[in-house]
Amino acid sequence: MRHNSKLLLSGAFALVVMGGAASVANAAFTATLNNWNLGTGNTKVQLYNPSNLLSLTHTDYSNQGGQFNWTQVSPLTPNLLPSANNSFISFCIQMNQVIGTGSQTYNPGLWALNEAPQPYVVGGVTYGEMGTLNSNLMAQLWYNNMTSTYGGVATAANSATYDSLHRGAFQIAVWKLAYERSANPADHLNLAVGNVRASAINNNLGTDAELILAQTWLNNLTTASNGAGATRANLYALSDNNGNVNGNQPQNSYIQDQVVATGGSPLEAVPEPASALAWTAMGLVGFVIQRRNRARRA
Repeated sequence: MRHNSKLLLSGAFALVVMGGAASVANAAFTATLNNWNLGTGNTKVQLYNPSNLLSLTHTDYSNQGGQFNWTQVSPLTPNLLPSANNSFISFCIQMNQVIGTGSQTYNPGLWALNEAPQPYVVGGVTYGEMGTLNSNLMAQLWYNNMTSTYGGVATAANSATYDSLHRGAFQIAVWKLAYERSANPADHLNLAVGNVRASAINNNLGTDAELILAQTWLNNLTTASNGAGATRANLYALSDNNGNVNGNQPQNSYIQDQVVATGGSPLEAVPEPASALAWTAMGLVGFVIQRRNRARRA
């Protein structure tokens, strides 16, 4: 009986360790990019070197980003949202890469969002992974504006109210969170500061509804608990770096990375994996102790 108890106890702790280090099971992912819905084109997003904010690395415009509309081909699980007829939507998280319509194969495919984008070199500057704070904030952003505000992502993607203004604003906010590297968490929610900044092309903030909406959505996020202090969607990165994780590959070597969602609609809050597994382990430990006490009484 003691021997069995030790085995169960060891298994409980192994579960915690594995859970804390676990990442997304990755494999090549193939999908067809059907088309995209662009933003209004009234906003420019500028990417600066985090170590030298006077050094402009990359400039993009909101009309070059927006919602991408896909058909999932292989594998068909997990189902990416909105998932009707294997369709799903995505937004760009890699400003310096491009993508075209037609069949696209991502390798390693679905990846932990906090470790994206891959590769993460822009204009010769290594930005590194977006990290846990930004991935949690992006998950809040998706939940707030792709599941709650518009009544579920399946309807949001095709809703008449979800127009170029909303798609462009969402893309701007996503870019901010994908590349902001400021040590001050508040900077991650402010489009006017940090190393990712957005401004109206006509330099008149009052006339750029797209920029105002993006900033409003960012204002509604919380950095509490490293971004885990609010309800979040279940997001992954659709990543392509030819299977070479954390490498400094040349720009435009592979396919543009995307952020995608999986789960129900509306999406549920994502529990902390390590915490959930820890509670499971505690349950197993309790079971072990109970069995040991019974054995001693016997």
